[in-house]
Amino acid sequence: MAGTTSSAACWKSAPAAAIRRRCSATWRARCTASNLKGLHDKARDNLRHFRVPNLHLLFGDGMVGFARGAPYAAIIAAAGGEDIPSAWVDQLAVGGRLVAPAVTVQGRQNLVVVDKTPTGLVRTELEAVHFVPLKSGIA
Repeated sequence: MAGTTSSAACWKSAPAAAIRRRCSATWRARCTASNLKGLHDKARDNLRHFRVPNLHLLFGDGMVGFARGAPYAAIIAAAGGEDIPSAWVDQLAVGGRLVAPAVTVQGRQNLVVVDKTPTGLVRTELEAVHFVPLKSGIA
């Protein structure tokens, strides 16, 4: 299923929504996951009237991703942890890109881009950011 996209955590910002809308014609499917039941239900209710055919709202532990839809051409996270979960990297297609906040060796949170190439991973750390914490499990 290369060419599809997954968001490993629930999208929260207007700029992100604008990017998703612009890219939706080229993505066969978009998935968003939330581990907070209230947030998941509110997103479902808010998006229902748009009837977006290729948007899948998932309730569950975003740290494990969504293996059934993999591999993904892109994974974008709106929550950050100590490092990028290995499940996300495993579910990324060769040629795909993952963008997520992660803690650096200096102990601060940076926006990180991971490109999966035929020969391995290329990790690029960008500027400092402050995202909500990425938590395992569901609530």
